[in-house]
Amino acid sequence: MLALDEAALNERFSANIDVEQFQVLVENQPDEAVDSTRIYCRWFIEPGSSELVQSDNTHHQLGTAVFQIIAPKETWTDDADALRDQFLALFRRWRSPDHCLRVYKMESSKPRQDDCYQLNCKVFWESYRRP
Repeated sequence: MLALDEAALNERFSANIDVEQFQVLVENQPDEAVDSTRIYCRWFIEPGSSELVQSDNTHHQLGTAVFQIIAPKETWTDDADALRDQFLALFRRWRSPDHCLRVYKMESSKPRQDDCYQLNCKVFWESYRRP
């Protein structure tokens, strides 16, 4: 069931974000391959708790999907800001095509970094599925 949630989130992301233009690293991919003079991003899904909620074997799954955008200090930040806005618009109030998964909350932060400009975008999702 979790695989269906991850597949839906990955499909939504990869079909709408230009992964070549912005050097997107996916979960467990080493970052040695990126050109650190250009914007690069990280995309990963973090499953949370899961519980049985109905006698018909329906499971409630919670999780987050994280999109980090890193721009080198020497680069203009408008592209990173635009990419953040594109990502947040992509998942705002989104439901999976099978209507089992929905995004119910979003966060964006800009932690202070000395060597780069970093944006962290997080979507909180939940699903209800039966095996």
